[in-house]
Amino acid sequence: MNPVGTLVVPSNGLTIHKNIDIAKTIGNKEYLLEGQLRLAFVYSLSGLFIQANDIFKSIECADLPDHLKALYNSLNPWYLQAGYYHIPDN
Repeated sequence: MNPVGTLVVPSNGLTIHKNIDIAKTIGNKEYLLEGQLRLAFVYSLSGLFIQANDIFKSIECADLPDHLKALYNSLNPWYLQAGYYHIPDN
């Protein structure tokens, strides 16, 4: 059992964090966005819905290149099942 406040991230989430750090270091915005999208997806699969939603909300889909728009739309469970989930904007 994990103490309250501990964030549990699957090992593939750690790899994604490393990729995000590399993208930041080399200044590649496209890789950074792809990493963020993949991290949000891993979070949503892990039950970290608030964290996943925060990431998805921070990315403006309309401004993404076409291949990342497709990734955004395929990974975002709130897009795929619009109307079934609602996370308040607190």
